[in-house]
This record gives sequence, structure tokens and C-alpha cells, in this order.
Amino acid sequence: MATKIKRNLILKFARFRVGRRHDFTPPALHELLLQVHAQTTKFSQRHFPPPTALPNGQQCVFIKNIAPRTGKPNDGVIFEVCAYTYGLEQDQFRPDFDSSDPDIQTGRVHDEEGEIREILHTYRCVALGQALIVENNRGAGGLQYLSHLLAHLFNRYCDDTLPGIELMDVVTKDLDHTIEAGGGVQSIDLKLVDTRPLPKRTFVTKRMNDLRESVPGAKQLKISWVAEDSVLSAEAAVKVAQEWSHKESPLEALAIRLKDGQVISSLETYRAKREIEVQVTPEGALAVSEIETGLWHYLDELRMVDSKGWRVLDDQGNLVQAQLVPSKRR
Repeated sequence: MATKIKRNLILKFARFRVGRRHDFTPPALHELLLQVHAQTTKFSQRHFPPPTALPNGQQCVFIKNIAPRTGKPNDGVIFEVCAYTYGLEQDQFRPDFDSSDPDIQTGRVHDEEGEIREILHTYRCVALGQALIVENNRGAGGLQYLSHLLAHLFNRYCDDTLPGIELMDVVTKDLDHTIEAGGGVQSIDLKLVDTRPLPKRTFVTKRMNDLRESVPGAKQLKISWVAEDSVLSAEAAVKVAQEWSHKESPLEALAIRLKDGQVISSLETYRAKREIEVQVTPEGALAVSEIETGLWHYLDELRMVDSKGWRVLDDQGNLVQAQLVPSKRR
């Protein structure tokens, strides 16, 4: 029987950093990617940073290929991303389990012709509208490199006035359903630590920081909102959780306690993601076609209307009923 491994597919929302440009209409990701595909013939043209005089240790990323959905050319594109660290020595391990010590060799990797090779970490993505579904590969260096790559390519081959891109986590309505099923929010506990620069837009952090500074010598502040006869606002609880999730937030701990005793201390459970199983061949290769099929099926699933009459994405890949959370806690 073939070995199977689990792969996680994560939904991201590509938000353009438009600032105060209220007249900005975000272009569809899949249309931009098709423009990039039409104007590039070499992978080096889809490489970030541009491959000129790369310093050793530079984290690099490029798109290997881009293709529309088979049989449905206007229903998204699939593309393959490769990440590597240029010019870095690698630890290489020979799994000789009869040896008393691990057989590890450090150095550059060479092929049979003596040419230097780089270690690639590859993952696949599907894009439609503002939605991006990513095959999670923790060895690829983080999705910030993907956002830099996309912004670079879109500026170079599509429109040089397009702003940068932030890939946001998507929190589904499951969070609201959990709060409702738990009888509502009984209390919200927060802890603020250190004096890092505050994000420009905050819901509670600025006020908490002012309170902490009002007592000289205090390094942290804990605060609780507790309901008595009723429940706290679920919308306010979600805003606090979103602020806690921000990568620049100095908020250290979060606990949203529900009436039934349940405690929400992370949004990870409520992020839009899907786990799939993928076969591994006897030679050790992944069945890539199964990953691609899983990506397309998840895109279709996100656009299906459930029994309660809502869905995460519309047919064009735009968010319908979901909340955006900056990527931070993993």
C-alpha cells in the first residue's frame, strides 16, 4: 500500500496596500498572473530578487510555471513556487542507522558534473480574484517572500503603479458560530508587554499602553472585560483577537471566555484551511497531481453555499462572509 502524507492548504486574501487611495479597484490575481505568463519565457524573469549579483545567503523565490484551470480558463490559475537560499552551505545527512553517530556532511551540493546545486522548497498555489490558496511548505521561508515576488512581477509586467501586497489570513464564520453556540462572550482577558512601537491602527493597544505608562516601572498590564447580566459584544471580541494576531502587536496573551466555559486563546482553529492526503511513490516523489486536484476542490468548496445560506468566496473569488486577520501566530 502506498505511503500517504498530509499537506495543508491555506486560504489567503491578497490585500493591496492602497493607503488612502479610495478610488482603487483591486485587479484579479489570476488575470495579473496570466499577464505575467504571457510576457515571460524564462524562469529568471519570474525570480525575486532579480538574479543579478546575488549575495551568498540571499533568500530567493521564483515561479516555475503558470497555467489556467484545465477546461475552465476563466476559473482561476495554478502556479508553482520554488524557494531557496542562494550560495549557502547545506548540512547533508546519510541515514545510516547502524552508525553510532549521524553521518552529517556540511558543504555545497554538487551534481555528477561537479556543478553546484541549490536545495529547492516547492509549493503550489491557486489564484482567483483576490483569493489565493497556498500549499503550506514550512521549509520555503515564509509567505512574505511570495507577497514580495507577486508585487515585483505585477509591477514589472502588469502595472508599475500597483502597490505592495499583504497576504492576510481568513477567519471563517466558524468563530461567530462558536461564540453563539457557547452562549456569547463572558469575558475578554488581554496582556500587554514591553514598549515596542505600536501599530498605527489599534483597537485597544494604545489605551492599554497609556494605562501601563501611568504607573512608573510597570513592564506589563493585564486587563479584563467581564459581563454580568448579559454578554459582551462578539464583534468587539473579534476585533481584539484581530489586533492580537497582528505581527506588530505587543499584545502577549489573549483569552476569550464563553458562557459555557470554553476559552478561545488562538484563531488558528478558525482560519480557513484544509488538510489533504497525498500519495508518496516508492521512489519518494509526491503525487503532485493529487495536490493540484486538492487545491481546485478546495476552491470549489469555499464557493459552495452551506445549509445556513453562506459561503466564504463568491464565484469570482471575492470574500463573502469572513474576516481578515494579519498573519502572525503559528
